Amino acid sequence: MKRYETTAIRNVSLVGHGGCGKSSLGEAMLFTSGAITRLGKVENGTNTFDFEPEEIRRTTSHSSAVASTEWKDHKINIVDTPGDTVFHADTRLAMAATDLTLLLINAVDHIEVGSTHCWASAEELNRPRFIYLSKMDKERANFDAALTVLRNQWGPNIAPLQIPIGLGTNFKGVVDILNMKAYTYNLDGNGKASVGDVPADMVDEATNAREQLIEAVASTDDDLLEKYFDAGELSEQDVIAGLKSAVAAGNLVPVLCGTATANAGTDVLMDALIHVGPSPADVTLPKALDASGNEVSIASDDKAPFAGFVFKAVYLEMGKVSFIRSFQGEGAPDQSFFNITRDSKERWGQILCPVGKKIDGHPGMACGDIFAVAKLKDVRSGDAICAEKTHIAVVLPAVPDPCISYAVHAKKKGEEDKLANALSRVLECDPSLRTTRDPDTKEHLLSGMGQTHIEVAVEKMKRFGGDVDLTLPRVAYRECIRGKCTRVEGKHKKQSGGRGQFGVCYIDMEPAPRGEGFVFENAVFGGSIPTQFISSVEKGLMSAMKSGVLAGFPVVDVKVRLVDGKYHPVDSDGRSFEMAGRLGFRAAFKECKPSLMEPIMDVEITIPDECMGDVMGDINSRRGRVQGMDSKAGLQIINAQAPQAEMLTYAPDLRSLTAGRGSFAMKLSHYEEVPGNLVDKIIASHKEEENEE
Repeated sequence: MKRYETTAIRNVSLVGHGGCGKSSLGEAMLFTSGAITRLGKVENGTNTFDFEPEEIRRTTSHSSAVASTEWKDHKINIVDTPGDTVFHADTRLAMAATDLTLLLINAVDHIEVGSTHCWASAEELNRPRFIYLSKMDKERANFDAALTVLRNQWGPNIAPLQIPIGLGTNFKGVVDILNMKAYTYNLDGNGKASVGDVPADMVDEATNAREQLIEAVASTDDDLLEKYFDAGELSEQDVIAGLKSAVAAGNLVPVLCGTATANAGTDVLMDALIHVGPSPADVTLPKALDASGNEVSIASDDKAPFAGFVFKAVYLEMGKVSFIRSFQGEGAPDQSFFNITRDSKERWGQILCPVGKKIDGHPGMACGDIFAVAKLKDVRSGDAICAEKTHIAVVLPAVPDPCISYAVHAKKKGEEDKLANALSRVLECDPSLRTTRDPDTKEHLLSGMGQTHIEVAVEKMKRFGGDVDLTLPRVAYRECIRGKCTRVEGKHKKQSGGRGQFGVCYIDMEPAPRGEGFVFENAVFGGSIPTQFISSVEKGLMSAMKSGVLAGFPVVDVKVRLVDGKYHPVDSDGRSFEMAGRLGFRAAFKECKPSLMEPIMDVEITIPDECMGDVMGDINSRRGRVQGMDSKAGLQIINAQAPQAEMLTYAPDLRSLTAGRGSFAMKLSHYEEVPGNLVDKIIASHKEEENEE
């Protein structure tokens, strides 16, 4: 493929709800343009964009994939994205890397969960949009009904660029209302249209749609509006220029239609992309920061220092391949760069042009293009990179915090290194996955956006040589006391024929104020415990707190007063009094009405109005407390507090309650005492786990 200048490049991301036909449309675009010779299908594993084993097995996209093609002296970079909302962080990065968001809407089911997420992200990222009504050949597909729903949901600036010829199973093609031509197809997948005049029974409809489009275009520009009022018409040149400008500014969203699996309407769509869609030179560039964090401007200029970001990394047969969007400067072979995110310098070699998993060499890419490079060491998805001697960081969309966690364990002992290597590879390719080690439970946690997200990550880890078991994470309970006790003995005595070990301490114990942790008071008088051994007793007390008494959980918020003791001039030493303190603590703790405390989480839940009752009832069933409610953009936001133990499986449960339309964020708030009826169950369960280990 030749080098295309910036103005002849179109970067488009295919987004939408799962199953709306994104991968199929991308495949049809590649086939129609001649980039591939066979029209692959998702269901039989031959689609260009779904090439990872997990995607082929599940027949759905889990990560974005890139393919470049040529169409009428233009280059179109197509980025297919996953439709499942648990992979939406990947979709957002792809949208940030492209200049046009092509939102697919199922012509039968209209706006679905994934549609709303993608539209909201496009608005947040200030991305121009096309809407493509897919599956027009399906029974019950209705263009007018879908258009009404779209306008009711997202506003009147949505205007048809095409109208369908026939509905549902009678669908035959489309009318392009810009040039007032009809494109009909055999629906056999070859994508070749018969171009002719608008059918006689559709002339009025097409004329009316064209007038509405021209009015919509004119209303986005004062000069065009004045010209339209004066002449009552706009020239074709004015319409196309005004339409392109309005789309680039986000003031107008054209609607197109077709069927990807039968490959009808694909050629007209690509015509619209190159004639109406924005080039990298037409759109507002993202914010950028210098080394001091000050905002700086960047320009779509080949000669300027390079600035861009890695929006995707994937492991292919050749190793790790990183996909890069240049916002400033060209992508030239053998170029050094600075990774701002990782604070490291690196160098790429050959520039690559991707078509799914097929990667070809390329002499270089102009500013604004998308390209790939192989075998970068430190680079991960979501890294901002720039020319080596500059420090221009393109500001990227925030990656949402994970909402579900599982503990990961190597399936076989001794394979921890394999697990670490596989986990590292998965994390390099997916910035929305996180791994942490819980200091309280000593577990390694893998956190993601949902159940499917974690499951797919585990499948990839297995492919990379790391076979793991998943378990729900342990809850980091704390042990506490509710009562007092006085003068409890801790005695350590051991005789072994020679010098023995001897230490006795007497302690009082009571609860400390919440959050105080451990309070120690030395009230020994008269030298019953030598001064040098007081710190040993305190050390023993603190050691006992770490391992707990009831079930091995750390003890919090206790006050211990050391009141008396005994020592032997020969057998007593620091170790003896440390053991005495430990034994005294355990004995006193049992007399002070011991109990457990559990972590309470702050939870923010965002749901549609109609799900309010079910979600509120579910929160109550989890021992949760609603703290307040708010509304935003037609959604309800519930602020609640709930025990962590009740929220471990909340992600899939909320997904089920809201048909995938709900989301939540959660963070630790504080600890509260566990209800008495649950304490014995928790202790028994914990001891059972320890016995199994």
